[in-house]
Amino acid sequence: MVSSERYKILKLLQKNTKITRYLVFDEIDKCKKVISETKKKLNSEDMIKDTLKIDYPGLPRITDIFISGENHCTVCEYVEGESVFDYINEKGVLDIYESLDIFLKILKMIKFLHEIKPEPIIHNNIHHDNVILIDEEVYLIDYGIKDEKKNPYIAPESIIGNFENKQHDIYSLGILLNYMITGNFKKPQYSNKQQSSIDILISRCTMLNLNKRFDDVGVVINECNRILNKIKAEESENYTPLYATIGIHKTLFKMVKLFSEQKDKSIINLKSKKVLIIDTDVLHPSFNPNEYILNESFQKLIDREDKVPLKPAVKGTEVYIIPCDLIIENYENIVFTQLEKVISDYAEDFDAIFIKCSDFIYDSLTVNSIMIADQTIFFMNNPLYEIKLFNSISRYLCSRHNMDKKRFNFIMDKSDSKKEIVT
Repeated sequence: MVSSERYKILKLLQKNTKITRYLVFDEIDKCKKVISETKKKLNSEDMIKDTLKIDYPGLPRITDIFISGENHCTVCEYVEGESVFDYINEKGVLDIYESLDIFLKILKMIKFLHEIKPEPIIHNNIHHDNVILIDEEVYLIDYGIKDEKKNPYIAPESIIGNFENKQHDIYSLGILLNYMITGNFKKPQYSNKQQSSIDILISRCTMLNLNKRFDDVGVVINECNRILNKIKAEESENYTPLYATIGIHKTLFKMVKLFSEQKDKSIINLKSKKVLIIDTDVLHPSFNPNEYILNESFQKLIDREDKVPLKPAVKGTEVYIIPCDLIIENYENIVFTQLEKVISDYAEDFDAIFIKCSDFIYDSLTVNSIMIADQTIFFMNNPLYEIKLFNSISRYLCSRHNMDKKRFNFIMDKSDSKKEIVT
């Protein structure tokens, strides 16, 4: 590209085999802009018109599109501010609230781009230099990285030539969140619950296996909001702990009763016997709905919401269960967003909430549910039979999610005693 009467080149911002970008001065609008030059053609005049109409807070507006020789040029606003990279270098890493606030704003921008019709726009260049902070505002620009070969934000599959897709952006987003929290690109090592949840969120965004990586930015937004709500709840004095569990109902009910009576609070600290069990099992062999007796006061309360039956597990106790009438579609790829409202509605009424999981979907379930669970517990009825399953699950989860081993226990049901073995 050569300078025209309107656009005067100030400096080269980026150049590679795909694209060249210049910082220019617009003699008509009297301001700096960025021109991106590529050989990739826009498919139609309609697409050009649609591109010029793109307008969303935080995204530089495209002001012009033209042809220069064999190259197609796109002109957009120039955003001048402090990058996340400069901010962290000067002031240190961001705290959880700052990181999630910036991250959510960027997620909404990417969601907007991904939902553009007829074809989504893949940003494919998300990194710490392209996130600009101006006061309370966040901008996502597209000015490039100098050394692409050493760019940690590039999704591994794109290096081997896979076509651009939404998951490439999601991978970059996960790396960006990790960088804002840690200041580097190493997998974070956290101990507290909020940061462990964020670590798992980062892992889901950056999975090498595309089948296990998030494929929808909307889901990532939901998970971020859930983490924020969880942090706020845990900072409250009335926080209700949440546990993901696996094991038969009989053992689970017995263990819940023991927890409520125990003096040693090293495993689970219950303030009383008032416990809610959310049963996500479908046609589990140990489930017998005839054993549960309707509690009218809770039934009336829940009928006003989703008409989900809430029943006591054993007559005369304060242990209640939402049984398998609560059907969740796509069980093999379950996300607990559907349970969020139920959990929030009843959290204040109970001293602990248990989410009952099925062993055959435990892997896919915990990838999502562990994010909202304070602890994962394996209730064993027959340790000799189930120990191999427990060991394989514990090794897998602790390595895959970098879980604190103290957060993954098994409880052995033997007579009326209990025994804890920490992996």
